[in-house]
Amino acid sequence: MVFCALSGWTQTLTSNDQVRVVNKVIAELKDKYPFPEITARIESTLKQNLNSGAYAKITDPNDFAGRITYELQEISKDRHVNISYTPEPQKVEPLRIQSIYTPTNELDRMERDNRANNYGTTEARILPGNVGYIKFGTLQPLEYAGDVYAAAMRFIANSDALILDLRTSTGANSVDAIPFLTGYLFEHPVHLTNFYMGGNAKVRQLWSFGYVPGPRYLNKPVYALTSRMTFSGGEAFAYELQAQKRATVIGDVTGGGGNPNAVYPIDEHFMMSIAFARVENPVTGTNWNEKGVQPDVPVPQAEALHRAHLIALEKLEASAPAEKKFQYASALEDLRAVPPVIPKVLFQLKGHPQAQSVSLLAGFNFYMPWVNPMQNVNGVWTTTVRVEPGRYQYLFLVDGQQVLDPANPQTNADKRANIIVVK
Repeated sequence: MVFCALSGWTQTLTSNDQVRVVNKVIAELKDKYPFPEITARIESTLKQNLNSGAYAKITDPNDFAGRITYELQEISKDRHVNISYTPEPQKVEPLRIQSIYTPTNELDRMERDNRANNYGTTEARILPGNVGYIKFGTLQPLEYAGDVYAAAMRFIANSDALILDLRTSTGANSVDAIPFLTGYLFEHPVHLTNFYMGGNAKVRQLWSFGYVPGPRYLNKPVYALTSRMTFSGGEAFAYELQAQKRATVIGDVTGGGGNPNAVYPIDEHFMMSIAFARVENPVTGTNWNEKGVQPDVPVPQAEALHRAHLIALEKLEASAPAEKKFQYASALEDLRAVPPVIPKVLFQLKGHPQAQSVSLLAGFNFYMPWVNPMQNVNGVWTTTVRVEPGRYQYLFLVDGQQVLDPANPQTNADKRANIIVVK
């Protein structure tokens, strides 16, 4: 989560509130962020803006959170670092990062929150030509999602190729989810990644699981689908399989959140997300932070599944014995005959000639500002997006401030976002 477009009731923010929140953000960065040189630049900028009155006209706490987040990310180039506002009072407790595992009380809450979406695993099916497909959202702790993951892997076990859809996988709430899932794809444990906690040089290694329930998925092609929304743990899944040459990555460059983070209240109404460690891949010697995971087959995310399915069938047909070639050829013919048709939608915002950065925030891009940046074309900020039919909420982010679309009178109930219906 980066920006919240639908926060409901808000209080009025005073200058004293602004000072208090900025000082708390700086203190948390100094205490936990593993890049002190970046923290120093952030401190200088935020304090200078306070003193110059740059925040003086911001009285909406959502707008203030957006502005601070914009500056945090502009300086750090780290999309895990942000603050957000919540109108409901939060219980404030010190965050003590002693391990990369989730506390038991947090596990209970996440289990309740994610039960309704099957713990992020919303589809498992067999596509024409016997190609397996699993769609993952946020990756969840094995304590309650492990059985779902095992059932999904059992379901596709007899397929001839596998597509892992990570286009809406925006993170991982567990360090064990990826080692567990990759355990199905390797015959023996594989060193996936290293965690360096804070400034501590001591490394914590993560390896794929040596044991998994059910059959392993070996010696068959695997494809990972990505988008600009793929973030953090979703990126780690794709990056680690790509580094080990176990999957072909197909889609868009991902969001570029390469350092594990924690989200916690810094006061009763402001939450902070902060990266508390850095990740290093043992194969590449680096990670995907800022630059994102680079796909092996670049293609717009809306076309990624169709392209991956085609590539999988073409590979299977090329290596198939004579008696199975017809099966793949027939599925290929049907797939080529019906390419995906996804509408293009033009979004425009007039004015704001002095703005440095304008982005589209919408339900279809998880309100992530880097997914659909806008360009100034003759005084009009513009972007064109391929969007599947549906009803969506959207608004614009102008230099960290949320702005409604003045050309669209349709808004949601609390008038904090516009509505668009794509047909």
